[in-house]
Amino acid sequence: MRTTALCLFTMTFGALLVPPAAAAVPHTVGAGETLWSIAAANNFTTRALAAANGLSEDAQVVLGSTIQIPSEVEAAAALGAGETSAEPAAEEEQTTTTESAQDDNPNLNVDAASSVHPHPTNERVSAEQVGAVAAPQGVSPSLAKSVAWQESGFNNAAVSTTGARGVMQIMPPTWEWIDDNLAEGPLDSASAHDNIRAGAMYLNYLRRAAGDERKALASYYQGLDSVKRDGLLPETELYVDSVQAHQANRFGGP
Repeated sequence: MRTTALCLFTMTFGALLVPPAAAAVPHTVGAGETLWSIAAANNFTTRALAAANGLSEDAQVVLGSTIQIPSEVEAAAALGAGETSAEPAAEEEQTTTTESAQDDNPNLNVDAASSVHPHPTNERVSAEQVGAVAAPQGVSPSLAKSVAWQESGFNNAAVSTTGARGVMQIMPPTWEWIDDNLAEGPLDSASAHDNIRAGAMYLNYLRRAAGDERKALASYYQGLDSVKRDGLLPETELYVDSVQAHQANRFGGP
């Protein structure tokens, strides 16, 4: 009897000493944040954070959406055997919140287009600069500011793992198409000014092609052909809502 009681006491006391498993902590995505930046801030790899949230490494996170920050145990479990969750995320390439789809011009070669673009300049621009560059392209300053804020937080140095670049996060194939079809002269792919200008020209084109501003924003995120074919995807609806909320509440739109 004494032995049994001692065993029960030991088992009960031992159970009290076992620390509870850490649980995931919700994180609301802020302006300019990406999977890469959130992972780096929490000492995870982008792969680990993405896996813990059921996302791909190139997934685009939307301002105001919720990302779960896992415990180390949860992150390791999500990755599976043979991978580590805590490699320095700073060594990975940054993935930005959004990037324009490539299906507007299927003849463009992504690899070829990517190889001729230097890294954008390491500079941040102001909301006023974005608006001033966009206005002559037929885009309201508040709309351009809202897209730029959503896309990069006004950071021209932002480059995604798929190659979207600059303040307006333009994919190299889309950049080539804008340069060939919308710009009056050659655009400097490293320049913040020309990145904003190209994004504004593209927004103006999409507004005319899609028929209204909401569909234009959706096409900027999802791709014009995809929007025409499939309508707005759920994540696209979130993106458009977020941009329009910035326009109404932050930048005094329309």
